[in-house]
Amino acid sequence: MIYRSFFASSGDGGSTNDEDTFAVQYPASSPYVTAVGGSFLQVDWQWDPTSTRFLLDMDDYFNVTDNSGQQTEMVWSEAWIQAMFSNGTTGGGVSDLFSMPNWQSPVADLIVDNGNGKSGRGLPDIAWNAAFYSAVFIYNGGFVNIGDYDFGLWQPAGGTSAASPQIAGFFSLINQYLLEQDMDAIGHLNPYLYQITDDSAYNDIQSHTVGTVLVGELTSNQSFVFDDSIGALISGDSFSFTDTPGYPVTEGWDMTTGFGSPNGIDFFNVIIEVISSENE
Repeated sequence: MIYRSFFASSGDGGSTNDEDTFAVQYPASSPYVTAVGGSFLQVDWQWDPTSTRFLLDMDDYFNVTDNSGQQTEMVWSEAWIQAMFSNGTTGGGVSDLFSMPNWQSPVADLIVDNGNGKSGRGLPDIAWNAAFYSAVFIYNGGFVNIGDYDFGLWQPAGGTSAASPQIAGFFSLINQYLLEQDMDAIGHLNPYLYQITDDSAYNDIQSHTVGTVLVGELTSNQSFVFDDSIGALISGDSFSFTDTPGYPVTEGWDMTTGFGSPNGIDFFNVIIEVISSENE
């Protein structure tokens, strides 16, 4: 038997997936795929914006305060990225196409109707750092092409499309351990995730408001709207929220970051126990 796990990003378009109303992204919405949302990881520092003018007042927009020895993880929603690339907020919500799978019954009360009278598959399932501010660096081997030569470049990567492959790599290490123990690889991961009841397995991502300006309100996956007019840029009124609200960041599972991000070795120990007991 072949055991395969599938991962996909929940998208960077917030609660609307860049549409005019609530929407989620496929294939993350498939019950057979583990949907990976985005968080904003800050280690030894905390973002503390005091201006929305990310071009004119960069020091104030990207201001940080010392948070030595501490780790903060917030929902991913970077207004400046949305200004530059049109999206930059973790996707999540309720599928119109796929019904709620049985294994999501532990969080059934949290998968709210999205306004269309349906309550289907909720996503994401888990999350990982997606912020460009605390980005992962990747090597782009074909960044510049001159004649017959490709010149590579290390560059920062963010978004849930960066979070998803990192999660896949994490679970490949778990599969490696299972195979070394003469056990089967995980296969369909989602049913195991929703059996975990040990709070230490996840970094639960909760609501945060940082700094003194609107872009620091990281309380949902409601996207920002960017006004690039000269007057708005100069006055600092260039950001506002979209008309469609986001799903709130709450304690425990929610439709912004799922259960949160796997907590390293603690998660490893817990899921190995769940898998072992399931296959006894």
